[in-house]
Amino acid sequence: MDANKLTGETVMKRRNFLKILAGNSLMTTIPMAIPGLISQAQAATNTLPWDGPVLITLNLGGGLDQSSWVDPRNDTDINHYAQNKRAGKAGNIFYAPLGDNKAFFEKYYDRILVANGLDLQTNSHSVARQNQYTGRLANGYPSIDALYASIVGKGLPMPWLLFNGPSMGGSVQAYTRLTGDVNLSLLANPNLRNPKTVYFRSSDKNLIDLYRLERLQRLAQTPGNLPFEQRKLAQLFAARSNNSMFYQLQDILPDRFDFEGKGGTDGVLNDVHKALVSFSAGVSVAATFQARRGWDTHSAQDNKIDDNCAELTRILDYIWSKAEILGVADRLLVHVGSDVGRTPRYNSRNGKDHWSVTSTLLMMKNQRWTNRIVGISGPQHQKIAINPGTLQPDENGSRLRPAHVHRAIRQILNIDQHPLVQKFEFDEAEINLLNPANQSPLLV
Repeated sequence: MDANKLTGETVMKRRNFLKILAGNSLMTTIPMAIPGLISQAQAATNTLPWDGPVLITLNLGGGLDQSSWVDPRNDTDINHYAQNKRAGKAGNIFYAPLGDNKAFFEKYYDRILVANGLDLQTNSHSVARQNQYTGRLANGYPSIDALYASIVGKGLPMPWLLFNGPSMGGSVQAYTRLTGDVNLSLLANPNLRNPKTVYFRSSDKNLIDLYRLERLQRLAQTPGNLPFEQRKLAQLFAARSNNSMFYQLQDILPDRFDFEGKGGTDGVLNDVHKALVSFSAGVSVAATFQARRGWDTHSAQDNKIDDNCAELTRILDYIWSKAEILGVADRLLVHVGSDVGRTPRYNSRNGKDHWSVTSTLLMMKNQRWTNRIVGISGPQHQKIAINPGTLQPDENGSRLRPAHVHRAIRQILNIDQHPLVQKFEFDEAEINLLNPANQSPLLV
């Protein structure tokens, strides 16, 4: 490599870096010692910014009280609010009369699919969380975010953004953290740190990138690399090869991200803004968040739940409002879940303990399968089997489990037939959750 030629005669524009890189010997001399590395790297280099469906997962850490959300009960023993308030209904969706639930559901009911009576098969925080976001109780399966990013995000600089919450990669996809002081603007362009200072000339930056790829080439030639190392080197090569895709962010970066430097709920909204900008630039396909307020209401449930619900609906409303502004709302899928559910009865501390039945919801615009409830829990939030076709109570049917929700998400994202998905299939009997002709009742 002629460094003088690169820094002197050829002053490369960043947006043309991949074109030049594709003709560089580095792209054709990756050793055959690693099977498939050449084809993976070349395929990644040809990747265009992603303009297909994007996924947001929002986890409510601690354990959502389904009675205070989308599976309400007008029973004063279950909900003290029932002493003077009744459950509301927007479209076909029922909701508890707490926080800003009424305004939220009246605005978004036609984008919502509620899954009630979800059988988690456990009361454990960690095991239930594993089940909620991978569809499996045991370790080993990737979260839906990781699985989707691995399939459609190959070659993108940061396909899966993890801000907080479930981080099950299942050895198929690494995540990128953008929380706290991580500055998305500086990832796109280090020179943005100070508009009066050029930290990296274009020619120097391109030279650094080429040296990085040469180092990867040397690592690839190391004898005795194990299959896991081979896969990780291929992923790193793909990411490095497409670094210039970051520069597409420069076209849409705001002067300042919303709620910059804030904590709490505002901090979550700041992270959401970063993710949506990344989606809009086509450099990411999935993002994982966690509402930063405790949902583990073992005591003083009534003192916390109103604020919790207000925080949750504020986050969701911001997601959709900002997605509209940034032009990604029509291809956005939002998955809202939690760890465990909460008991139907209050304990001696006026709180609710862990329960293995809960609710989750999916949100997407302009879908025939929304504005519906699937699954059902009993008067005391007991597990109830449903008919796989009609979704009505059926003692000979199946209990709705996270695996069924994951099957539906895979279908929505159009990855259900992908070979990688087949490696992480589920044993549960089929339940058609997306048939708009059927829905389950709610025992209010």
